[in-house]
Amino acid sequence: MLVYNGKLGTFATFAYNESITIVFPAGFALNDPVCAFWQWTQDAANRNKKINVNELGFISSVTTKNDEYKLTFTFDFYGFNVTVAGDASTIEVSLFNPANNQSAATKLERQYNNLVQFRSTAVFTGKLNWFKYAENEMLTLVIPRGVSNGAPVGLYHQWTVDASGVEKANNAVNSTFRDVKTDADGETKGTFGDGYYTYKVTLRSNGKEVEIVMSNPSHAETKNELKKVYGY
Repeated sequence: MLVYNGKLGTFATFAYNESITIVFPAGFALNDPVCAFWQWTQDAANRNKKINVNELGFISSVTTKNDEYKLTFTFDFYGFNVTVAGDASTIEVSLFNPANNQSAATKLERQYNNLVQFRSTAVFTGKLNWFKYAENEMLTLVIPRGVSNGAPVGLYHQWTVDASGVEKANNAVNSTFRDVKTDADGETKGTFGDGYYTYKVTLRSNGKEVEIVMSNPSHAETKNELKKVYGY
């Protein structure tokens, strides 16, 4: 399993400097599953802003050249051309549509790498609101091996504007769960952090929803509800 995060290249007026997370639950082989998660700056249908996109599909083409993998995968409408670096530490991605209009190619950095495909892998997405710093921004939670003490977890989003004044700055949190417990009602709770923010996760008993409570050292907090978009 591999997880990459970075920026989606400009695509017409629909995507400009938006965060994107791509998950390869198995690897880079033909017909392996692949998932992509991003938000439109504004969508093509009715110009709604910051609309989440959750796409699931399979790798449809694989070629190798000069120790690089070149992949293609398509979803219901859009697809991606991807070049995987020889050491798989980065991928270069370009979005395309059926008319073969393409986004600018951008490089995504690997956030998680384990060559085992875990049947417990789950991805949840929703929205983050945090003062002026995150206003209706897409939030992607990747749980590779379930919720248990020491298990890996990744959380990916962009700031509307970060504390330094940079607009659309990506924020990638790669951590591990601690203080995990399962309540009598079947809900599983766990905590992780990035050294500044703390994230308390509650996995609902149905396994299809999570609540994330994000807090800072001053104990300000926000609750965010996410829905499962990938997982067994």
